[in-house]
Amino acid sequence: MNLNPDLKKRTQLELFRLYKSIQSSVHDLTYLFWECTLRCNLNCGHCGSDCLSSSSVADMPAEDFLGVLDGVRRKLDPGKITVALTGGEPISSHERPTVGENRSMCRMQLMALVRR
Repeated sequence: MNLNPDLKKRTQLELFRLYKSIQSSVHDLTYLFWECTLRCNLNCGHCGSDCLSSSSVADMPAEDFLGVLDGVRRKLDPGKITVALTGGEPISSHERPTVGENRSMCRMQLMALVRR
């Protein structure tokens, strides 16, 4: 990794930083997707997910995600944000009930994108 980029690369990086800053100020956050698990008990042909019935990667702890929601709630109107639990199969997440029980704290809408 080049720690001393040339002028062209620095200019590109600065323009991208400016672009992201403008986009963040123009577009409100309305959906927050949380891929709460990499486990899925199905193997659907149409699905682009690489999730398996068992995962070597642990699910993100609910406390960490609730911390993210708390930060979002402090900066934005939580009533205008929908939190979508995705995965794998979000029903197989051990952390999902904890988030569902605490979502009222944040006043955010909660939906789970499940496989059928």
